[in-house]
Amino acid sequence: MEFDIAIAGVLSFLSAQGLFAITSAYNKQKNKIEELKSAKVYYPSSLMKKFKDQELSNKLSQNPVNPKEYKMNAFVEGIVTCKNPLKSKLNKKDDLVYSHVKERTIRSNDFLMGSKYKTVSKNAPLDFNLKDPDTSQTVRVHRNMNVKTHDVLEKVAENSTMKKLNPVEDLLVQIGQIFGFIGFFLKDVLVSDLFRGIHLGYNEVENGITVGSPLMAYGEVVYNVTEGTLRMETPLDFLKDKLSIIDEDYFGYYFGGFLVGAVFCASTFYAIYHYLKKRKNQKELK
Repeated sequence: MEFDIAIAGVLSFLSAQGLFAITSAYNKQKNKIEELKSAKVYYPSSLMKKFKDQELSNKLSQNPVNPKEYKMNAFVEGIVTCKNPLKSKLNKKDDLVYSHVKERTIRSNDFLMGSKYKTVSKNAPLDFNLKDPDTSQTVRVHRNMNVKTHDVLEKVAENSTMKKLNPVEDLLVQIGQIFGFIGFFLKDVLVSDLFRGIHLGYNEVENGITVGSPLMAYGEVVYNVTEGTLRMETPLDFLKDKLSIIDEDYFGYYFGGFLVGAVFCASTFYAIYHYLKKRKNQKELK
């Protein structure tokens, strides 16, 4: 077999495998989205009733370490309570169960260049509770600093620390703005960074989840039969609405499938066409 036909055959085989992998990933994502769309959102009390349903508990997976524990993935909604909350890092007043502080440097030419925030700290207590609004039933939610917070973080506090400029620095600010305009219009990253101007101070913003606020959490909930408790050891998502977790953007799958499909069609056609052509030529020579 000719070398080019062999290469085309290998490409055809590999692209067929790629199409299968993309199709499988697409179907898996689509099924997950449909499952999330149809999933019920529970209050702690309704979730407890669900676990106590004998017919359901027989279908749930058990903890291999503790057979008196059953678990299932669920959306749980309730009011945030906590025995040992964090105090806001910036205002020292608000009680939080999640704190995200970000900071940006303020420079004299930021009105032209702008400046980006960078994360300074993330913090959370060891656990907090989601309390049923109508009963005393709770679900204990353990700390997971990798949890996706989606749209639930609210602004808690903002501080700006500015330094007092002397006359020389005031003059440099005015001169620096001229160079700032040059950097802005040149659209050059290096020039823009160079002419961001004089450092004036810092701006800090703290966003978080406050005690007493409503919250929805998604993750695996464990029901302990002996203790009669519910806990979520590794929350995956904090959100206001379960639709926030659903990503129906299939463009990557479509685009990837189109590219791999094009390679598959082209390589397969090339291999078959040239193989048949070679066979025909061999027959004519005989």
